[in-house]
Amino acid sequence: MKHSISLLKTLFLSSGLVLAATAHAVPDRAGDFALLDTDGTFHQLSRYRHLDALVLMSYDATCADMSQAVARFQSMEAQWEDDQVAFALINSAVDQNVEQLRAQKAVHNIALPLLIDDGQLVSETLAFSVAGEVTVLDPQRLNLLYRGPAAESVAQVLSAELAGNADETIIQTAEGCAIKFPEKAEHLAATPDYAADIAPIIAEQCASCHREGGIGPFAMDSHLMLQ
Repeated sequence: MKHSISLLKTLFLSSGLVLAATAHAVPDRAGDFALLDTDGTFHQLSRYRHLDALVLMSYDATCADMSQAVARFQSMEAQWEDDQVAFALINSAVDQNVEQLRAQKAVHNIALPLLIDDGQLVSETLAFSVAGEVTVLDPQRLNLLYRGPAAESVAQVLSAELAGNADETIIQTAEGCAIKFPEKAEHLAATPDYAADIAPIIAEQCASCHREGGIGPFAMDSHLMLQ
C-alpha cells in the first residue's frame, strides 16, 4: 500500500495542486486535502470553510528545536483562539507511525491536533521544506495565503484575512531542520507512467467504490477525473 501511495503522489503533484513558489502573487490554489490526526479525527481543508483560516505547522520530532517551535506555535494559537482561525500540526517526517506520534505529543505537551501525513503527500504539495515552517490557508477559497517562519508575518496575514484584505500569497524563507522527501528524488529520476503504474492501483484499490453507480462520490474512470 505504501508503494501505491508513492506512485499516486506523482499523479497528484502533476495535477495542478503544486503551489507556485513566487514571493508575491494572486493567492495560490491549495488542494482540498484530507488527513486523520493521532486521535483518529478526520480533517479536510474544505470542512473548515466556516472559519476564516487554517494555520498549519510542519512537525518533525527528530528536529532538536521542535519542542521550542511547538511552544511558540501553541502560544500563537492562544492569541487567536477567540477568532475564526484553527491551528494544527502536520507530521512531515518520514517513517513515523501513529504510536510514535502519540508518544511525542505527550513529550512535547501538544494540545493541538497532529495530522498524520504518512505518505508526505500534503507536506510536499504545500512545499514545506523545514520543520517548524508555517502555512496559512483560506478554507473557503482553498488558497494558500502564507508560507514561511512562525513570525509576525503570520499575524499580519491573519489580520488581513479576517478583514477580507488577503489578496496575495506571501512566501518567506524559513530556517530549521530540513525535511527529507526520499521518494521525491526517486520520482524525479523515474517518473511513474499513468497507464502502466497508476491506473492498475486505481483499479485494484479504488474503482470498486469510485465507479458509475458506486458508493464513491465520483467515478475514477479517467486521468481527468482523478485530477
